[in-house]
Amino acid sequence: MRRVAIFGPPGSGKSTLARKLGAALDVPHFHLDQAFWRAGWIEAPYDTFCAEVARLSALDAWVIDGNYSRTFGVRFARADTAIYLDLPVWITLPRVIWRAATQYGQTRIDMPTGCAERIDPAFLKHALLWRRRNRARMLGFIRDFPGNGLVLSRPREIEAFLARLSSAPPTA
Repeated sequence: MRRVAIFGPPGSGKSTLARKLGAALDVPHFHLDQAFWRAGWIEAPYDTFCAEVARLSALDAWVIDGNYSRTFGVRFARADTAIYLDLPVWITLPRVIWRAATQYGQTRIDMPTGCAERIDPAFLKHALLWRRRNRARMLGFIRDFPGNGLVLSRPREIEAFLARLSSAPPTA
């Protein structure tokens, strides 16, 4: 594994997995939210965002987390592994709410400066409905992915995946 794309619903642990996986593989990790958002929750110009995704994807090694399915083509063309975090809403939605409540007004490490955590009813609705609206399509992306496609559906599966990786002998 040298180039890994991670995607899934809000609150599924994409950024946490990217950090841990990047450290385990000794490759840089990138959060697409940092490329997409500007201070004050302003969206980056689409062309600028796509150019940054292309730049990151062209690197020799990486872990990139984020959905932005319109950029799957460029990421998946370079990725050797795609991981879909298929956690149920009864796990993800409380995580989103907890994160917003406990980090309110702070900028998370996986977000750009000036995008402080907030309680956003529209985002909570998005998080609530994300899996129902997107799951079939995301599973299709994994099914059609030509490399190593993984679906991890429970927090313990994610931890077991990381444990197996850290106990595996290094590869050249």
